[in-house]
Amino acid sequence: AQKGSSTYIIDGDDKKLLVNRPINSKNLYQEFCIIGSGSKMGVINYNGDTIMPTSYRNLRYLGYGLFYHQPQQSESKGEIITLSGVLVEKNIATALPFSNGFSMVLKKGKWGVIDADGIWVAEPKYDWVKPYENNFARAGTYKTRYIVNANGVFLTDANFEKLEFEPLAQLYRVELGKKV
Repeated sequence: AQKGSSTYIIDGDDKKLLVNRPINSKNLYQEFCIIGSGSKMGVINYNGDTIMPTSYRNLRYLGYGLFYHQPQQSESKGEIITLSGVLVEKNIATALPFSNGFSMVLKKGKWGVIDADGIWVAEPKYDWVKPYENNFARAGTYKTRYIVNANGVFLTDANFEKLEFEPLAQLYRVELGKKV
C-alpha cells in the first residue's frame, strides 16, 4: 500500500510491517522482499531487517535462495549469489527462474543448467534452451536437439524433429525424423 510518500506492507491483520522503503509487488516473496530499483537493490525480511544491502544492480530472485544480479560496473557480466551474498557463479549473461528445481543459465554465449545448490548439471554448451514443461526441458545446438528429464539428465540420443505432450496419456510424442 502507499500513503503519501510512505510505502509499506500490510499483513492479514492490517498491521503495517514495513515503512518508508521502495517496494514493488512483483518482488514480494514468502520470507523476504526485494527493495529498491536499478543499481540500488537489496533484500529485507518482513520485520524490515536488511538481509542484503541495497548495493546490487538489477537483482532478481531465481528461487531456492539464489539470486542473479549485475555488478555495478555496467560492462561486467552478472553473477549468481546466495541470500547471504556468497558468490555461486560469475560471468553470467542471464539466468532464468527455477523450474522443476533447475535454472537455465547463459554463460559465454552458451546455455547450461544449474540445480538448486548452484551446481552445473549441464555445462553451458547449448545454443538454446526451453524451460521445463511437464517434467521435461529441451535444449540443443544448431545441429542437435535434446530432452532433459526432471533429474537434469540429458537424453542424448533424443535428437528430435518435433516434441508434443499428450496430456491424456501423460507422455511425450517424439518425432525422430520420419520415425515416431
